[in-house]
Amino acid sequence: MESDSYALHFLSFQPIKGKKMSSKIAKILIFSVLALLLLSGVAAAQEWIVTAAGDTDKVNNDLTNLDSMTLRQAISKASSGDTIVFAENISEVNVIYGTLNISKDLTIGGNNRVVVKRSAASTTQDFTVFTITGNDLVFRQLTIENGYVMNGTGGAILADRANVTFESCVIQRNRADFGGAIYVANGSRIDLVSTSIYKNNATNDGSAIYIKNGTVSLYNAVIEDNNDKCNVIYVEKGQLTLDQSRLLSNNATAKGSPVNAAAGTTVDIRDSTFSNNGGFESGGILTRGTLIIGNSVFDGGKTNGSGGAITVKDGGSVIVNYSLFRNNTATEDGGAIYIDANSNATVTGCTFLNNVAKYGGAFFGRGTFTIDSCTAVNNTATFFGGAIAVWNEAKAILTKNAIAGNTAKANNTARDPAGGGLNISRADAVLTNNVIVGNVDPREIDFGEENSSVRSNGNNLVGVYRGNGRFPISPSDATGITMNEVFVIDGSGLPAVTKATGYTAGYDRVQIYTVELNSSPNNPAASVLGNQPPAPPAPAPEPPKENNTPPPSEPPAKESGRSMVITYIVYAVIAVALMIIIAVGTFAYIRYRKKKEYKFG
Repeated sequence: MESDSYALHFLSFQPIKGKKMSSKIAKILIFSVLALLLLSGVAAAQEWIVTAAGDTDKVNNDLTNLDSMTLRQAISKASSGDTIVFAENISEVNVIYGTLNISKDLTIGGNNRVVVKRSAASTTQDFTVFTITGNDLVFRQLTIENGYVMNGTGGAILADRANVTFESCVIQRNRADFGGAIYVANGSRIDLVSTSIYKNNATNDGSAIYIKNGTVSLYNAVIEDNNDKCNVIYVEKGQLTLDQSRLLSNNATAKGSPVNAAAGTTVDIRDSTFSNNGGFESGGILTRGTLIIGNSVFDGGKTNGSGGAITVKDGGSVIVNYSLFRNNTATEDGGAIYIDANSNATVTGCTFLNNVAKYGGAFFGRGTFTIDSCTAVNNTATFFGGAIAVWNEAKAILTKNAIAGNTAKANNTARDPAGGGLNISRADAVLTNNVIVGNVDPREIDFGEENSSVRSNGNNLVGVYRGNGRFPISPSDATGITMNEVFVIDGSGLPAVTKATGYTAGYDRVQIYTVELNSSPNNPAASVLGNQPPAPPAPAPEPPKENNTPPPSEPPAKESGRSMVITYIVYAVIAVALMIIIAVGTFAYIRYRKKKEYKFG
């Protein structure tokens, strides 16, 4: 009974006498507990050093052989929150015995640039380089390559319920069935910062990235030269964001496009550049979901289908602001942008230069769309609508656009009003404050219309109109306007274009062009077009131009170069000392209370 009373009183810390002695002992015990908690916190932030370039098939958890630690061993031995770095003499790690599984919070790399690759030996089996499950992981200054999963997912990275950040990394020359470089599943989040995804392949879909379900964000990143028969980036469910990034020379040769997004997904492109990409269905982005583009450049895109830069289908939508579309080509319709039936678009403050398609050299729309404060110069359609074609029950609003110097090469010169600048066929359109002059088709028609409902809110200046309806519609509309009357003409006979301020777009400057008006005070286009579109918000400072591989970021400050063995000896000594303190304090406390009376609290 007395021992029970001792136990209860030991927990209650409520002595009748000897309060001073008891207080000292309690303080010792509390201090010891706090010291242990502090020690455990320090130990959680451990740094492991990879000193061996090879691989181990059986991980030895004994800490005695620290002079020869492989990356696989370091991953196995590390605790959540630890950092794994590489010895200075390690520049390449060959992974031989299967995928590196990670299911804890780690940071790998950062002290020097290291290649981690699936071994190229002929006896090496197929596997993903890193499989990451249910944790937060950071890769720094790593090149991950040669992953190979012929009948699987994620050649370099398979992320499942994980958050993974790549900083100044390169993911190159990997192959899988889905997601040649990266496969994103089950709500995972991938952040690619100053990282390059280069020359990866997929046999089925997503030669660079396959987003099964998750979010991928690129900042100052490069997706380059990923070529196969399928989409380069496929978004099945989730979101893709590109910010100050570049897609360069990627190709989807048999199906899809450089970026393909399914219904219900979101793609957000900011200050970025698409250059010299190609696709079977679109030369840049194909979406059935939501697409938002701002301050970006689409240059040199090519497709065997429609939409040399952007294709919107099956109820998708796109908003494009202050972007440049230049030198894009579609074998079918919409040299730069194609909007299918039941889809919609809003295009504001954009410039279309030198784009080519069968119908709609710059823009082709069957859905519902608004084009506002845009410039279209020197675009070409092999049939109708040198710049813009509005077709088949489309509903269009065209406001304050300059459409000049475009060409339609329709071969039926006797009947069809091709429209060197604008063609509206069997559709509805509302025109306000547009200048459509100096465009060419076989009948010298700027604006051709057929079996459509065209309304005017006035102040539309047109060179030559021909169609089934009538124009001018409003008293303030005018025809017979020549290009020389309203625009400065350059040496090629086209209306001169002048760069606006210029805005950041990844590594380039977005060249927002507007046609330069003649300075005559009687110029009617000056009152129609007015001032230039309002400028977008001031951009962040433009990053420097670099080679294909982005420069490594500054490595994080590294802890002092302590030896792992010394570190553990110190920890062990501290732990033993604390245990002795606790034991002595407890023993003294028990002996003391046997001599005194206590009562319950």
